[in-house]
Amino acid sequence: MTLIGLGLAIADLLAPKTNRPGLGEGSAQGDGERDRRRRLMRIEIALGTAVYLGFSAIDWLVVPGIAPLLTVLKFGLALPLALLLLRFVADPARSLASQQVAAGGVAVVFAALFALALALSNDPHAPVYLMATNGILIFAVSLLALPFRLASSVAASIIAIEVAAASAAPFASVTAVLATLFASISIAALALYANGRRSQERRRHFTMLRREEVRLATIARQRDMLVRLAAIDPLTGLLNRRGLETDLEAKLGRADGRDTISVTMIDIDCFKAYNDAYGHPAGDEVLRKVAACLREISGESASVARLGGEEFVVVEIGVEACLLRLCGERLRQSIMALEIDHLANTALDRLTVCIGIACDTCRGCDLPALFAAADEALYAAKASGRNRVVVAGTTAMDGEIAPSATSADPQAS
Repeated sequence: MTLIGLGLAIADLLAPKTNRPGLGEGSAQGDGERDRRRRLMRIEIALGTAVYLGFSAIDWLVVPGIAPLLTVLKFGLALPLALLLLRFVADPARSLASQQVAAGGVAVVFAALFALALALSNDPHAPVYLMATNGILIFAVSLLALPFRLASSVAASIIAIEVAAASAAPFASVTAVLATLFASISIAALALYANGRRSQERRRHFTMLRREEVRLATIARQRDMLVRLAAIDPLTGLLNRRGLETDLEAKLGRADGRDTISVTMIDIDCFKAYNDAYGHPAGDEVLRKVAACLREISGESASVARLGGEEFVVVEIGVEACLLRLCGERLRQSIMALEIDHLANTALDRLTVCIGIACDTCRGCDLPALFAAADEALYAAKASGRNRVVVAGTTAMDGEIAPSATSADPQAS
């Protein structure tokens, strides 16, 4: 296991940096959780290395015969290896799994260096001091919080090293080997139990966080849906007054001040008479058809809204003033092309609309005044006989677009 762990760690050190998922990393685990575990691992490795090196003073008291060898091994090999590990764990481009494998491998190396030196000692306290290797086991399995399978492999490797050292040492005996084996297994079992509990708690905490994230995301989606619904006319699917105000505020903020903004007010002729003659369900269907026609003709860049009743508005930015009259006529003819019967219409025997248009530049535009001007043009179209397009700033007769040749003269009706 020591050779395998070291091999994996060295191979990952030499490999190109990637963000590979690995052991102990669920697909749902976020970058924040991995970064937190990396930070904790760096702190724990630094503290564990400090304690490991700090035992050098005790080495001179307990096993003075091999203390010089232990000092050389700890500061000449273990310390540089720990520094390399800290640098490796600090690299966010490495997968958390590879960093955990490297940390487990280094822990096994620490235990092997310590046990190897004690196996060469003739000091009478060496057999007891060998049990201190279990401190490394507890640190690697419990404190580092390695994945359970990796922690089990590290624990088994350290136990094997302890037993091998106890068997090869000058103080070797069956009793010493069995005592070392049973003590190490007991300590490993407790450490693995703590590891499992800690992993379970971490998974539970992560699950709670994920549930909270899902809950907050659901609330955000519902809030956004309510905001959208509050801006939409439920009958036609067009914007309502509130939605139009919000939409225009955003568009004017992005528009070039030199662009023109046009407001086209549309009102269905004699709509109350249509409802009285055909019924309100038929009237609702007419509103939906007119809304769909306006949306289709106006295009995606226009803001199309139902202001209430049979009144609609189309607001566009960037349309040249000289084209407004033609755009209004196109809308009027498109509504007529629906060929919806309206025998109560005073203009024709089909559904028609009056259209009033006003425009201004985006820079310094007074929207309420612009809407009022378009509304005045709309009423001028109604007063001139319906089924008309009137642009603000012209007289009703000069500003109107005459109905198509197939329509009856509205003045005569």
